[in-house]
Amino acid sequence: MAGEDELALQEMSSEAADRLRGSYRERQARMMQDEAFDQLQQQRQRLPVAEYREQFLRTVSRQGVVVVSGATGSGKTTQVPQYVLEDALEGSGPLPNIIVTEPRRISAVSVAKRVSQEMGDPDGPGSKDALVGYQIRLEKKVSKSTRLLFCTVGVLLKQMQQGLGALGKVTHIFIDEIHERSADCDLLLLLLRQITRSSRPDLRLVLMSATLETEKLVRYFGSASSVPVLSIPGRTFPVQQFWLEDVVQMTGYRCEEDSDFAKRGWSRGWQTEKKTFQVADKGKTQTITAYIDEEDDWGLGPSKVSAVQLAPLQIGMEPRRI
Repeated sequence: MAGEDELALQEMSSEAADRLRGSYRERQARMMQDEAFDQLQQQRQRLPVAEYREQFLRTVSRQGVVVVSGATGSGKTTQVPQYVLEDALEGSGPLPNIIVTEPRRISAVSVAKRVSQEMGDPDGPGSKDALVGYQIRLEKKVSKSTRLLFCTVGVLLKQMQQGLGALGKVTHIFIDEIHERSADCDLLLLLLRQITRSSRPDLRLVLMSATLETEKLVRYFGSASSVPVLSIPGRTFPVQQFWLEDVVQMTGYRCEEDSDFAKRGWSRGWQTEKKTFQVADKGKTQTITAYIDEEDDWGLGPSKVSAVQLAPLQIGMEPRRI
């Protein structure tokens, strides 16, 4: 069971890296002929973060700690870690071992599936030759070829209980949704700061936040000169409000009289005579209106009596006979 707590990323020889790189390039060339995959890549190019790809890669290659601030929908969660892996696959040399932490298990799994799809993994995260995997409590989808691992903060903390040298195989760590400031996340930041300043100055740490309040992070890990901040704008869309009445008018919907959804009321033509009565309640005199229907029965209609005093008489109810 001890193995279940360990991160499943494995070291890879240069020969294995070359084979994986060749397999990736062949798969990409083949899948680009698929219309659905091509549209998926076009969607990636339209994300706001796509304009900052080269800038981010240059920055993360020079700096040990980088802060990425991007609004929701900018693409930072799925694209930024993917850029690092794609850049290595398109080049030569050793392949990285990348860890991305998410605050919740459902986030780790769903993001891993999305990135795996965009990377062209044949059978999803953790499958044979898949570059993307995920690891959460009691569930692990990882293969020997996995280079990009999504996990929860708790999984990474469990690994680091073995000591500050437990991340020897990891080259990049991305901490997503850092603005949530959970206790586990704060503890992880403390440990990672110690590691980057002592035993692993080569470790690349990327802190991703959905807010622009990044000054505290910059001061905690260094200074403005040593911890660059990459700000990515989000996308805005025009929003219009429509009420139910607008939708009914736009669709031309008409409710038939015999429909179960038709409101029974006083507009169906059965009222022939209206009478009013004075009702005294708690020292106050109020007016109640009654109608006589075609069958000479009485029914209560709309009145000036408050809803509290006549609780059953609510809009949409059948007239009550008296």
